[in-house]
Amino acid sequence: MKTLTVKKLDVVSVGNFAAMLGAVLSFVWVLIAWIMAMVDYAQLEVFFPNAVEWNTGFGLLAIIIIPAIYAAVWWVGGAIVAWFYNVALGASNGIKVDVEE
Repeated sequence: MKTLTVKKLDVVSVGNFAAMLGAVLSFVWVLIAWIMAMVDYAQLEVFFPNAVEWNTGFGLLAIIIIPAIYAAVWWVGGAIVAWFYNVALGASNGIKVDVEE
């Protein structure tokens, strides 16, 4: 067991990790919501014949746009957190982490 001390985080790499995490989570969320909406719209197709076709396009667009927006917002949030972390580490001796080789 080896003890390492984390003294600084790379702001861009933390932002990139947060952006990827936000994009993946929002993609899964939007995909599930879109599938549930398609089931609901398929049941309404008896009364509104064009509902499924009209809303399918918006759902597919949302699957692309919403994860992109989440990625941008999560990148900024991750970068801000990493920056605050680096500022706080300047006043302390860092965080000790036990690692195994």
